[in-house]
Amino acid sequence: HPLRRFMTRYVVQSFDERYEIFLHTIYTQVMRDQLKALERKVRRLEHARGDNKGWYYRPISDHLAELEQKKAAEKSDGYSAILAPRELPPPRTWPVPPQN
Repeated sequence: HPLRRFMTRYVVQSFDERYEIFLHTIYTQVMRDQLKALERKVRRLEHARGDNKGWYYRPISDHLAELEQKKAAEKSDGYSAILAPRELPPPRTWPVPPQN
């Protein structure tokens, strides 16, 4: 009958077709969950490592850096590790071969 052929062709889905559609929905849900888990892991690692997205760069003003150093020096009564020059180790010399 033509009506039955029309219904089977365009309206009613076969078992195999419904099964494939169901598998596709499961696959998309699993992939979405994996992507969300990866995004959560990235956010967690960014937070733990102190990373940021870095959309822009704002250079440090020399004037503000000098003020911060002065405040640090006043706070520590002049014993600031940032401002105090460090003694350098003596320069390395090449190994001298033993003389006979």
